[in-house]
Amino acid sequence: MLNFAPFIDDSYSSLLTLDPMLSRRNLRVKVMQFIYANERGSFNSPSIAKQGLLQNINHTYETGLYILYFLRRVAQYAQKEADTRAAKHLPKPEDLKFSTRLVDNEFILELEQHKLFNNEISKYKVDKIDLDDANRKFFRELMVTPEYKAYIGLPQPSVKDHVKIIKFLFNKVLLASEVFTQHLEEEFSNWIDDQQIITYKINDFLESYTLGKTLDKVTDLNVEMDDREFASDLFQYTLNYQDEFSELIEPKLENWDLERIAILDMILMKMALCELMYFAEIPIKVTINEYIEIAKLYSTPKSKDFVNGVLDKIMKELKESGRIRKSGRGLQG
Repeated sequence: MLNFAPFIDDSYSSLLTLDPMLSRRNLRVKVMQFIYANERGSFNSPSIAKQGLLQNINHTYETGLYILYFLRRVAQYAQKEADTRAAKHLPKPEDLKFSTRLVDNEFILELEQHKLFNNEISKYKVDKIDLDDANRKFFRELMVTPEYKAYIGLPQPSVKDHVKIIKFLFNKVLLASEVFTQHLEEEFSNWIDDQQIITYKINDFLESYTLGKTLDKVTDLNVEMDDREFASDLFQYTLNYQDEFSELIEPKLENWDLERIAILDMILMKMALCELMYFAEIPIKVTINEYIEIAKLYSTPKSKDFVNGVLDKIMKELKESGRIRKSGRGLQG
């Protein structure tokens, strides 16, 4: 699979407040990538490319499961650290009193014991990745932070306190580590494109955690069925009607050198026209804005203005001729 690296903000603060509706953008990007790969001959047929798209969508869920499993393993290393210190020939008092509270963290305990979660990590084989060195590294980075010291000093931590330290481990220790993000890139080829939506989903999952209830909904980390169908239909319809879309686009390119137009720009404009003409429930403004943003992130420096200009001209003609049919209030604007 070809690599598409977006121009993204490296600040993780932006990832924590991600609008969940941007999951559709994540899917549009995947469709773009697989249409591009199909056109470049990376697949033997469009149907195989479509299968690859749906498998790639599953990787988002696998990565989310793995991160939860990784958090569990890092927390569990507290026990190994305590055992190592206690086994010293001449342990110091602080070695003998080393806190294993993180092992008994209520969220971590439920991750360890929850049948559905354990079935899912076994099903997707995310528990087969060797983590021992990473567990030690990240636990020791966590244990020297003021936040961790405050946590183990609490007389009777609440469920909220238990979850708060796990969120800190995820956002401020793991995501802040180049070693961790490189590890995810090596294990999951989708991480670069999916990091925003996965980070949002993990934080939302932790934020809404309720003891004995939330882990029953761990499969909510997966892409919802209607979103999966959206991606599948967008891929299929864009290919089915690409000649029609080319006929609409090419007359608007009279002042452009066709051979110098980025392949991605053509794909994005065809996908946008597909949404405008064949996805009645998606507002026009949403479609236009999404493809302009994707062009800015994934294509050339001039692509944003180019895609915007061409789509604006075609959209006006389609509206005048009645070829855009949207259902519902506010969908025409």
